Amino acid sequence: MSVLRHVGVRCLLALLGVFSASCLAEPTPDATQEPTQEAQDALPIVNFEAKEFSFVTIIPYRGKKAGGWQQAKPVLPFTNWIIPHWPRTWSCTLTIGMPLETEIMGTISASRAAEISSGVTTLVAREMDYELPPGIFCSKFRGLVEERFKRIFPLLGATIAP
Repeated sequence: MSVLRHVGVRCLLALLGVFSASCLAEPTPDATQEPTQEAQDALPIVNFEAKEFSFVTIIPYRGKKAGGWQQAKPVLPFTNWIIPHWPRTWSCTLTIGMPLETEIMGTISASRAAEISSGVTTLVAREMDYELPPGIFCSKFRGLVEERFKRIFPLLGATIAP
């Protein structure tokens, strides 16, 4: 990557709060002494927040060892930044369901469910291939979110649906 493009990425990341490095440094051109207009690698910047996951009770908890059910239906935004081009944006919908009470994890409040969900979806989103068409991207994203929930929280019983 040429130094000019590297400084441009650093400036964008600094603006987005990813790095605190100064982007005011004088760029040094690459070996040809000419700036290039080549596209850089995609730059996925993802950080879903718990407030994007509004869990509601579907089946109330009845006081047994485990039970109840809650769901959230977030519409998660994605952006594929390829500098110097305009960003490509789309969103994926999914339904995340999980119990209100488990024997192992105890009570899963709506806020705790939202925190868990934001963490898992952010982790998966950072590993996705942003060059995929949006429909295929969303399908793979949902599948990987379900897989990751089962791997990280095997006893939670969370479900993922379109």
